[in-house]
Amino acid sequence: MVIAAPSQIEYRRDLQELQWIREHPWNFLEKYVWTEDQVESKEEPIKRFPCGDDYAYLKYLTDAWVEETILLVPKSRRMVITWWATAVHLWATMYFKSRQTFFVSIKEELSDDLVDKAFFIHSHIPDDKPLLKPKCKKTYCKLQFPGIRSIIYGVPQGSDQLRQRTSSFIFADEMAFWEKGRDTYVASIPTIEGGGKFLGVSSAYPGFFKKLVFDELLTG
Repeated sequence: MVIAAPSQIEYRRDLQELQWIREHPWNFLEKYVWTEDQVESKEEPIKRFPCGDDYAYLKYLTDAWVEETILLVPKSRRMVITWWATAVHLWATMYFKSRQTFFVSIKEELSDDLVDKAFFIHSHIPDDKPLLKPKCKKTYCKLQFPGIRSIIYGVPQGSDQLRQRTSSFIFADEMAFWEKGRDTYVASIPTIEGGGKFLGVSSAYPGFFKKLVFDELLTG
């Protein structure tokens, strides 16, 4: 009889967990995602991603993101939507090969803030889970996973940034406040038609995003 060494047992267990994590992003969010509240929680700003009954809408949104090619999410400030969107795109990028994901915001520095959020989530995965925490390299507006040739870019609004590279996923944050919302969305169409995903989230504000949400582009 051959008895597996503890390291072999741990590796197999971690491999099984990785396969489970890859099955659905909610598995990752529920177990390994931490967030940072820089506004209200001064004593303990680092918190587990909220998965309780009060946040059931996040599971609904995760299922919708998996199923839909285009998902538009109006939000309020305390809904944790930006952290949620960052986490699902991190999952889609670091656990699958050759993914190019774009975090788009009104300004480049705000796009880098989104990339920083992804790096924060990655850094809080336990170090003793190397299969679940692939090596990465963070630079300004980039989070690279060299071992699987996947990358997250942070770019500002506008069509040129998205036309320069092929993208797998696009996350557009606070899209209602962009001057170039329409141009950015039009530049995203090749990604959508090629099988990629577009997620737009924003606080309420009149304009292109509102028309997109309520399917008013042809009437308004």
